[in-house]
Amino acid sequence: SPEVRQSVADFAARLGAKETPWPGISLDLLSDFVVVQAFEAWQANGAWVQANYQTLGAGVRERFEMAALMTEPDAREARVHLEEARERLVDWIGDRVLVLPTAPTPAPLDTEDLSAIRGQIQRLACVSGISGMPALTIPVPSASGLWAGVCLMAGPGRDRNLLEIAEDVALHI
Repeated sequence: SPEVRQSVADFAARLGAKETPWPGISLDLLSDFVVVQAFEAWQANGAWVQANYQTLGAGVRERFEMAALMTEPDAREARVHLEEARERLVDWIGDRVLVLPTAPTPAPLDTEDLSAIRGQIQRLACVSGISGMPALTIPVPSASGLWAGVCLMAGPGRDRNLLEIAEDVALHI
């Protein structure tokens, strides 16, 4: 949303961050990420889901119904695409820290239906999962007074460094 875009841009500007062109990796990798995630979730939990199907909420039940349809060849093909994207992301980020929105909208109210933005949230959140890079979120106020999230992401193995950066940032915002 424009509100989140502005909150993240303001935060990045306070850090002195420089905008760098995205490395030409499509964020439409979400479909591959979902295939692998669903396949693995079904492999790990499918028997339990089948035995407890009626106790699941409608949204969870719907996602497991989709997960049950994923095959090993589907997951294998998706993993190839994700590995290629991971290599490009890791090479691109190098020793930099990526600043991006955690979610496309400010924090939703309890009464809001998340289904409308779930895919957008996953599209942003899957970058860390695909790349294996550590990420953390810092809450920042948005124009409406609701909280937006700024995600900081660093290269693999830079977990402690990212925490140090976040601590330093938190002291200066």
